[in-house]
Amino acid sequence: MARLIKALIFEKKDYCLYFFSKVIRFDNFQYETASTINETLDLCEKELFHLIILKLDRDTKTKLPEMIKRIHDIGGIVPIVIVADKKDAEKAIEGMKSGACNVIFKPFINIESIKQKVMSALKKIPSKNINGIPFWNQDKGFLGGMENFCGIIGKSTYIRSLHEIIKRIAPIDVNILIIGESGTGKELIAKAIHVQSSRFEKNLVAVNCSAIPEGLIESSFFGYEKGAFTGADKRMTGYFEEANRGTLFMDEIGAMSHKAQVVLLRVLQEQKYIKVGGTKTISTNARIVASTNKNLRQAAEKGDFRADLYYRLNVVSIKTVPLRERKEDIPLLIDYFIKKICSKYGFNAKKITSQAIALLESYHWPGNVRELENYIESIIVLIQPNKEMISSNDVEEITRRREPSFYSCAQSGDKILEQLLDLTYEEAKKCFERHYFLNLLKKNNGNITHSAQFAKIHPATLHRKINHLQIRQ
Repeated sequence: MARLIKALIFEKKDYCLYFFSKVIRFDNFQYETASTINETLDLCEKELFHLIILKLDRDTKTKLPEMIKRIHDIGGIVPIVIVADKKDAEKAIEGMKSGACNVIFKPFINIESIKQKVMSALKKIPSKNINGIPFWNQDKGFLGGMENFCGIIGKSTYIRSLHEIIKRIAPIDVNILIIGESGTGKELIAKAIHVQSSRFEKNLVAVNCSAIPEGLIESSFFGYEKGAFTGADKRMTGYFEEANRGTLFMDEIGAMSHKAQVVLLRVLQEQKYIKVGGTKTISTNARIVASTNKNLRQAAEKGDFRADLYYRLNVVSIKTVPLRERKEDIPLLIDYFIKKICSKYGFNAKKITSQAIALLESYHWPGNVRELENYIESIIVLIQPNKEMISSNDVEEITRRREPSFYSCAQSGDKILEQLLDLTYEEAKKCFERHYFLNLLKKNNGNITHSAQFAKIHPATLHRKINHLQIRQ
């Protein structure tokens, strides 16, 4: 069955952008836009695109071959169509030699000719890109890849069933609750739901519910009018206004205060709100996707979370699976992160030995996919820059310096102490603190205030420790 084709349009001038946005709407195309080279590369890192329309301008003319190479390094052999003035024909041909599939010269003739050029570019691409993701089938048209679905990497039974669930529920405007451990990709699932829905052209607004100060709940959600309070020197939009007709992703909703729960419930019930300092009632049409690492049903039964809000949010629930329960996805994730991180730092492409992969597979990954990405980044940054192959020795060396308890949390205290004694005092201290604060946050479901109270330190001190130790919640 043919899938939607997602395109990225690089264009600064309104005329060309308008024209191509109209063209690209045909035949189940979706599109995003970028106005700088860096923005284009950043988007290619974050999302899977099936087509890139690249307008030649002063910057891209001088960097075209390098830009095409970077795009292919990041996202595979994605079809690239160049848009150029006839006077830049020589540069356009240079782009074709560097890997672009087609050129469209201005002035444009008609929409149908543009469509033909685009479809021709798709058909010139091999049936699979370098990551093994199928792009084009002569009989069925574009096919979505199973190993990279909206940035969700994997081929396990869980990942395949997750793809089907997302495709089934995304077009239906119901509230969704995503439940799972930290680092299991809850935000990626929310993004995939948004992209696969009819709201994809509108905003996806992500909110960290645990970070909203008690006194700023209404102004954060609803915005405020100019003069609403001291310092309100201009009108500000809130989350609901930004996400109107789009998707509002409420991360770690289990950490939301009771006051915020009441405010949110009222909006979900009435689909209306009033800005702080305003008098006008504003309707909202934002789809709610929430996530939590807590058992909200138990929290509701204990009175720690409003039961009526829980049932409002939990129309459809998706439970994520920790990385330790889908280890067959680890080699794919490692390969993906190596390409992504090498591109991020401008390093030459690197490979990894099967022994090193096996070593990484043996770990239980309490921080899940997020921890794996962080670990791969450490290895790539700390090994010799000109080294092309990551070995098991590299993994062990980085592990020895960074995570003495890497191989098993079940190691005896004496064994861990023995490993700590291989480090300098500062290294051992940092390692201990990192493990302590990671487990402290996990124990308190990521709640900064509760964790700080337990450790008997100020929340601001805990924030500094998290930043200094590069702990990702």
